[in-house]
Amino acid sequence: FRLLPGVKSESEATSGYQVRGGTATQNLILLDGAIVYNAGHLMGIFSSFNDDALINASLYKGMVPAQYGGATSSVFDISVKPGSMNDYKFGGTVGLLSAKVYAEGPISKDKASFFLAARRSYLDMFLKATKDYKDNTLNFYDINAKVSYNINANDRLSLSFFRSRDNMGIKDLMDMGWGNTALTAKWFHYFGEKLSSNTSLIYSDYGNDMSMEILSSNYSSKGFIRHASLNHNFVWSPSKSHHLDIGLQSSYIQLKSAEWQIN
Repeated sequence: FRLLPGVKSESEATSGYQVRGGTATQNLILLDGAIVYNAGHLMGIFSSFNDDALINASLYKGMVPAQYGGATSSVFDISVKPGSMNDYKFGGTVGLLSAKVYAEGPISKDKASFFLAARRSYLDMFLKATKDYKDNTLNFYDINAKVSYNINANDRLSLSFFRSRDNMGIKDLMDMGWGNTALTAKWFHYFGEKLSSNTSLIYSDYGNDMSMEILSSNYSSKGFIRHASLNHNFVWSPSKSHHLDIGLQSSYIQLKSAEWQIN
């Protein structure tokens, strides 16, 4: 028989998860192919992903395919909705701590479509209603957008955008924030029943900043991880039971660690 590695929550009241005994930082999380770092809002209490915007998700916790670049623990590959080509749809939800809205529909019927979803917390509104904490900051937001275009029967283009941001601050003491920005452009070409190709141009940017006031001096730090990649792969299906993936990947990574400076 065969044992597969399990998945468990990293801790209570957090969106992080552990696979094969690893930590949450060892999981590769992709949104339409773009890497998302620190995928949690408010220190991991909320997920960075709006479920209204998602259409598919695959978790690889063992035998990770080679095209994912040798992830340490697992790969969580998430896809955003392409939007309806025929009908306009709108919706929204108001919860105890956050609200979200979405809209989708055709730009040109059966040719092009759009999808847009946004979410924001309003914890800071409760803080403003108090005397002692009204000047503190505690909120997050995220935005998903996608445009799809059918060039012809064999070619399809898509452009997706993701932006998330968290802000926390204590009056006259500390301000901090972190967030992700991701942009993906994909071109799918269908050669025939046995061969297709997918070309992706991807950019992701995770940044964090923090400032503190100590003894009348202001200390600040900023750091980021920027990742740009070009992926091109072919899928060959000689029969219904066999599929062969062949591709190339080129990546450029820019990293800046957070260093404290006195202003």
